[in-house]
Amino acid sequence: MNGSFSALGLLTSLFLPWILGSIWCYWLLSKSGRHNLFVIIGQGYLLGISLTALTLGVWEFIGLPLWFWATALTLLGMCVIGFFAIRGQSTTKIVVAKTPPLEKWQIVVTTFFILLISCRYTTLVQEITLRPLFSWDAWMNWSPKAIVWFHSGEFTPFVSPGEWLQQAEDTTAYTMGARDSWKYPATVPLIQLWSMLATGTSDHTLIYLPWLLVILALGLALYGHLRLAGASMPLATLGCYALLNLPYINVQTVLAGYADTWVAATFGCAVFALHEWGEHRQWPYAVLSLLLALLCTQLKIPGLIMGGIIVAVFLSSIIKFGKTSGITLLTALVLCIVYIAVFGVDFSIPNLGRIALSTDGITVPYIGYYELSYHPVHHAIIDTTLLMINWNLLWYLFIFLGLLRVANGTVFRTPSLALRSVLLALLFIFFVYYFTNRYIFAVDYTQVNRALIYVIPPLVFYMIYARSTLLDLQHKSRSS
Repeated sequence: MNGSFSALGLLTSLFLPWILGSIWCYWLLSKSGRHNLFVIIGQGYLLGISLTALTLGVWEFIGLPLWFWATALTLLGMCVIGFFAIRGQSTTKIVVAKTPPLEKWQIVVTTFFILLISCRYTTLVQEITLRPLFSWDAWMNWSPKAIVWFHSGEFTPFVSPGEWLQQAEDTTAYTMGARDSWKYPATVPLIQLWSMLATGTSDHTLIYLPWLLVILALGLALYGHLRLAGASMPLATLGCYALLNLPYINVQTVLAGYADTWVAATFGCAVFALHEWGEHRQWPYAVLSLLLALLCTQLKIPGLIMGGIIVAVFLSSIIKFGKTSGITLLTALVLCIVYIAVFGVDFSIPNLGRIALSTDGITVPYIGYYELSYHPVHHAIIDTTLLMINWNLLWYLFIFLGLLRVANGTVFRTPSLALRSVLLALLFIFFVYYFTNRYIFAVDYTQVNRALIYVIPPLVFYMIYARSTLLDLQHKSRSS
């Protein structure tokens, strides 16, 4: 049975992880000399909520009972340690770029976008509070774990449907509605469990507020990183509006319980940090991007790939290829592809699983087997990106930006780390829907939007950053 609702517990669960993550984010990024309040708070929420989930996971490993205030005291202790760690370190002087004072029209435009965002998210709070919608996939894949753990007071195991049918009478285990969801990473259910433990109930609408906060934190991080990258205040605010007011972002916010929102926010913030690392080579941002890549892998199965993309792009930034080494690497890659196509590859890694690659299909640990064959789903992709209203004008602007790169002769320049991340993520998404049996979820429009959401935050960042850079170049050319 649910207990009485605790308002104090709710406020503690919402803001204690945020404070914790912001403290340790400041401790890390203060060593770089390049940060601002928005970066600290935005990135800090994701670090704090991941530390909270990790603490609950440690609770499970040790075998301690699920008691909210004991967990909260642990997080508070970590805040105190972080506070003294900040006081005891020598910080690097913050580099502040000189910017001209804002003109009146810039102030008006910035205020206008802030008001639009505020109005939109006021209505989203109302939607979450009223909770008129039923998030079907969340109740198939993530919410049941949190509810079972809350009511049982312990981390009751979840097993495959087959194992569940064969369990003994004295065995307590659960399974899930979707075939493979029993083995999904536990971080998202732990986030929901944290709110349930805090409020003392599993069926109140306010336990879904973290799905609102993570999007707001993403917007703050986007603004802060755009300002670090040199974007003006109106342009950075426009970027936040372009992201936060996208219809499908808002849908995922009010349909709280899905894991896709967390993957999108984590991957986006990882790319923001990766861009800062690529531009200024400040190691704290490399550490931050890799930490967020690790968090990505603990949110959802596709997060394994998204986290891997972050690691791959990071490695591409530290390994310098000359002409000879580049040709050698390309030749080796082509030979590997030819070998896989002709002979195939099939081997097992201890404690990880089987890896098999051939022209017929692929088998990857945790992800499973997928048969490979081409499926022409371009009509569904075009409808999703260009004809429906899910993404407003975002994809038109991305195409326009690509044509602009062709026109000014920069299309063959080495792409920035942000653009590399976007392109690799799109390559992965399109490969899945064009060449595996998941094409049916593109044709019936039930999943492709949720997959594209991962790439949206870094895509908005890249487009605003590219626009800001273009404006700077035009200004310098006029001045000269």
